[in-house]
Amino acid sequence: MEQKKLNSRVLLLWGGIMAAGTVLLFTGITNESLWYDESYTGALVRRTMADIIRITSGDNHPPLYYLMLRVFTLIFGNTVFSLRAFSVIGALLLASLGIGPVRRALGERVGILYTILSLTMPITIAMAQEARMYTWAAFLVTGSALYGYFSYEEGKFKDWVLFCVFSVAAALTHYYALLAVIIICALVLLMMLIKKKKTLPFLHAAAVMAVSYIPWFVKLIGAMNRVKESYWITTVTSNVIQNTFSYPFSNKFCIPLSESFPAFCYMIAAIILSWGILSKIFQKDKKVILPIIALGTYLLTIIAGIIASWVIRPVLVERYMVNVLGLFILALSYAMANLGKKITPTIVALVLILTVSGLQIHHTLTNRFNGPMKEAVQTLEVQPGDIFLHTDEHTIGTFSYYYPDNMNYYYVGKGTGGFSNFDAFQPNGVLVSSLDEIPKDQQIWLVYRQGGIDRISVPSWINSGKLKTQGGPRVFRLPLSFYDFMVYQAKFPQEGSENTQPATATVGSITVKANRFRKGSGKAIVVIYNGPNQILNTQSAEIMDGMIEVSFKDLMFGDYSVLVFHDENGNMDLDLKNGNPTEGLGYSNQFTKIAGPPDFENNRFSLSAEVLSIDIPIFYFD
Repeated sequence: MEQKKLNSRVLLLWGGIMAAGTVLLFTGITNESLWYDESYTGALVRRTMADIIRITSGDNHPPLYYLMLRVFTLIFGNTVFSLRAFSVIGALLLASLGIGPVRRALGERVGILYTILSLTMPITIAMAQEARMYTWAAFLVTGSALYGYFSYEEGKFKDWVLFCVFSVAAALTHYYALLAVIIICALVLLMMLIKKKKTLPFLHAAAVMAVSYIPWFVKLIGAMNRVKESYWITTVTSNVIQNTFSYPFSNKFCIPLSESFPAFCYMIAAIILSWGILSKIFQKDKKVILPIIALGTYLLTIIAGIIASWVIRPVLVERYMVNVLGLFILALSYAMANLGKKITPTIVALVLILTVSGLQIHHTLTNRFNGPMKEAVQTLEVQPGDIFLHTDEHTIGTFSYYYPDNMNYYYVGKGTGGFSNFDAFQPNGVLVSSLDEIPKDQQIWLVYRQGGIDRISVPSWINSGKLKTQGGPRVFRLPLSFYDFMVYQAKFPQEGSENTQPATATVGSITVKANRFRKGSGKAIVVIYNGPNQILNTQSAEIMDGMIEVSFKDLMFGDYSVLVFHDENGNMDLDLKNGNPTEGLGYSNQFTKIAGPPDFENNRFSLSAEVLSIDIPIFYFD
C-alpha cells in the first residue's frame, strides 16, 4: 500500500490535536499522591540497572519499562512529575501512531480519529498519570499489530524488523503484552496461510523474537510458578469480567462516575464496532483485515486471561486490558470512520463518544483516588533519625518513597507477608520478623492500615504495652480512596520504668446485636466497613429467637459502619430482584425501613471506647 504524502492541512490539524492532548494529559498530573504500585516504581528506578534486572527477575513484571524509566529519571530526576511524565510520553507515542502507520494502513480519517480517541479515552488519562508501564505496553502492542499487518500485507524487510522490535519490546514490558504479541503472531500466520503467502519470512521473524526473549524466558517460568503458588488477585467474577471489557471508559480503580456508566459507554462503542466493521466485511473491504486482527487480539487476550483465571488461578484484573487498549481504539476508529458513505454519522459518533468520555475524564481529574500521602507528608513532623514501623505492604511502599532518608521497617508476622519483591525499597525499606530488630531509642511513627492483611499486631503491641503511644492516632482518609491509614507516635518503654505498663487503650471491640428476623432460625451475615466500600471483616451467625449477636475485636479507634442481612438461602450473598433486596437487612444508624444502598457517611459510627454495642433492626421488602 502506498502511503500518501501528508498535506499541510492534515498535518496542522493533527498537530493541534496532539498539542491539545498533551495539555490534557499533563493537567493535574501531580494532584494525586503516589499509591503503592507507583511507589514501587519510584523506589525501583533509584537502583542500578543490574539491580533492576535482578529485582524484577523475582517480581511479576518484566524489566524493560523500569530500565527505560531509570535512564529518564537520571536525566530529569526522580519526582512524582517526572515518573508520571514518562507515562504521558507513552500515551503520546500511542496517539502518534495515528499519523504514521494507522494512516498508512487505513487512511487519514481513521488516523485522525485514532489519535483523538487515544488521547481522550478516559482510562488513557488515568494511566498517563500513573507511574506504571501500561501506556508504554499499549503503544508497543499496537505497534506490533500494525507492523505485523504490514509484514503480512507487503512483506517489506523494514516492516518485519519493526514487527520484531515492537513485539520483543512489548513482551519485555508486561506479561499480558507478551500474551497479546503471541496472539498477534498467531493471527498474522493464520492470515498468511489463508492467503497462501510464503511463511518463511514469518518463521524467520518468529525465530528472532524467540531468541531475543530467551534470556528472560527462565524468569517468566519463575514468575508463573510464583503466581501459581500465591498471588493477590481474587476470584474473577462476572463483575470483574464486565469491568475489564468496559475499562476503557472507567477509572483505574474502577471508581467511575457511576457504576453503570462504563457499561453504558461500552455498549455505545460495541454498537459502533459491530455496525462499522460488519458492514465492511460484507463489502469485502481488504482493509478490514487490520481491524479484525486488532479486535481479535483485544478480545482473545482478555478471554485467555479469564480462562486462565478459572482453570489455574485468578490472574486477571481490569487494568491488564490496557495492554490491548490501542487495539480496541484502532478497531473503534475504523468502525467509526465507516458508519456510512457521508461523514455525518462519523461526526455524530465521535461527538457522542467524546461527550460520555468527557464526563468520566472530569470525574477522574477532579477527584483523588490514590490515598492521602500528600496530607501525611504535610502534617507529620518527622525528624531526621525517626523511624517508621509498618504492618502493611502498601504503607511500607509509599512511606519508603516519600521518606527516603528515614528507615522504614515492615513487620511481617506469620501469614501476613505481601506479594512484592521488597528488595526494591532497600536500603531504607526493610523487612523484620520481630520487634527486637527495631532500634529501641528512636522516635517511632507507627503506621497502621485497618484494611491490611495484618490487623492484629498493632492493637496487640499497644494493648500489651510493648509500644507506648504518645497521644491518639492521626487518621488519613479520602472519600473515594481505597487506601487510608492511621499514624501513631510511639516509643519502646524503658526497661524497669512505669512505662512498661500497658498504654491507654486505643483499641476496642464492637458487639453487633440484630433483631426482628422473621424466622426463628437460619443464618445472618454481618459485614463491618471501615470506609466507603471498604469491607474490614465479615461474620456469620445463627439466628436464635429472631436475634443474633456477634463481636468484632481488636479494632483501632475510628469510624465504622455495619450491614446485616438474613441469608435465607445460604448463598452468603444478599439476593436482589430488580435492584431490590429479597432478604431482610439492616444498617447501623438506620431505625426505619431502608431506602437505597448502604451509605458509609450516613451509617457510620465512632468507636472510641474499649467496648461498644450497637443494635440493628432488620427490615423486609416483600
